[in-house]
Parts: sequence; structure tokens; C-alpha cells
Amino acid sequence: MIKIYGTKTCYYCSKARDYFEAKDLTYDYIDIGEDSEARKKLIEEYNISTVPFIIVNGKHIIGFDKKEIESALA
Repeated sequence: MIKIYGTKTCYYCSKARDYFEAKDLTYDYIDIGEDSEARKKLIEEYNISTVPFIIVNGKHIIGFDKKEIESALA
């Protein structure tokens, strides 16, 4: 399971989405710029407001870190 919390204007959020699409991996994208409840959940549940915030197989990754993502996918 892959989730990406991001915003439309975030360059690295777009890079993360492009990365998963290039690998033909399905992910859920949550736009915290459009969804205030999702933003609130991100802050309350994960204590973070930085995007992209990526969850891959239960591993939390702050930012678009290919090495961490590939490790979580392995």
C-alpha cells in the first residue's frame, strides 16, 4: 500500500507521483491543499506538515527520497 500526501504546487510531490507511475505502482494521493481534513489528520496522526509525506508498506518517508522508497518497496 502506497499513500502520498502532497499539494498541487509541490515539485517533489509531482516527482513522487511520476516515480510511482513510471514503476506502474498504484498509490493513493491525498492533496492536503484541497482537503483540510486530510491536512488536519496528517498533523494530528503523524505530527508532520511537510510534503510530500509518503507511506510505503507502513514505512513513513518524509520528502521524495528514492533510496528510502526503494528500500520500503523491497
